[in-house]
Amino acid sequence: MDRNSQREPHRPAVRPHPFNNLATSAIPQKDRFDYWRHLFLGSIIDRDRSEWASDFQGEMISSTDYNGITFANLRADPLICTFGKRDSGLILLGTVRRGTLGVRQGNDDTATMDAGSGLILFDCDRPAITSSTRYDLTYLALPRAVVTAAMGADPTPRGKAMRLLPNQGLAPILRAQLDAMASHGEHLAPAESVAAVQAACDMALTLLSRLHPRGIADGEGLDDAMFTATRRYIEANLGHHDLTAERIAAGVGCSRARLYRIFAQRNQTVGDCLREARLRRASRLLETLPTESIALIAFDCGYTDLSAFGKAFKRQFGVPPGDWRVARADARLIA
Repeated sequence: MDRNSQREPHRPAVRPHPFNNLATSAIPQKDRFDYWRHLFLGSIIDRDRSEWASDFQGEMISSTDYNGITFANLRADPLICTFGKRDSGLILLGTVRRGTLGVRQGNDDTATMDAGSGLILFDCDRPAITSSTRYDLTYLALPRAVVTAAMGADPTPRGKAMRLLPNQGLAPILRAQLDAMASHGEHLAPAESVAAVQAACDMALTLLSRLHPRGIADGEGLDDAMFTATRRYIEANLGHHDLTAERIAAGVGCSRARLYRIFAQRNQTVGDCLREARLRRASRLLETLPTESIALIAFDCGYTDLSAFGKAFKRQFGVPPGDWRVARADARLIA
């Protein structure tokens, strides 16, 4: 995590900025490892003795939102990191995208994390030693106070620095969001990067609140997080023809009644949100897949009845799907 992510929760909020890219390739070779290790305040970074004579390569993209919550994606050569000797006040929630990460914690409890391990919650201030191969790691750096408020309990078990999160509910959706940010974050405009980090944070806090019965005390804040998470869940599952309110509520981990109430507070309905998301995707596919049949596009967007799709599309956009496709093709030719 970069130095901007090391803020204590009570300090003034930072001004959001686009994704930054920091790479050792821009640094003289003899200074590259020292440059990298000084980017991180939550751990003491070292290398295996056999690696000291070789060049070091590392790259980090990151973005920080108004609340000082940082998203980061790291790609680097093998490292050994010692935690628990500094007071960072940070909890990491992330996943290993490539490579392996060994963790030694507590009474010599050891584990090896890789791309199949799912989401990991890691306390930077608990004693632990990690060792990695060349790796690709993406995470959110969250202030401890925020995580504790969400969970209503200590983030990790007593004496441990790490816990694996169940791969259910919002977990696979949040992981997909983090992966998408790692792949495309550098191409986002400033406002888009802030929105992406905030959406990931909302999902993370909702997910963490489900791990402990006390959860978030601020009901309004949790409702905001649940609303964002629900919209993300809908976008990720538009191809399912049986995507009902019941299934959506189960997917994000709340009751159907509560889901209806959250949407009603925002003068929306779950059905309207689902229909609009499906039609937005259909409009994009009609434009970007000019030779694909309208029937297949409708099916891929969750419609099993072509006539119902055509009527819904015309109500939303004012013209039938075929006319929309022709108009968009003409617009591209003129441009």
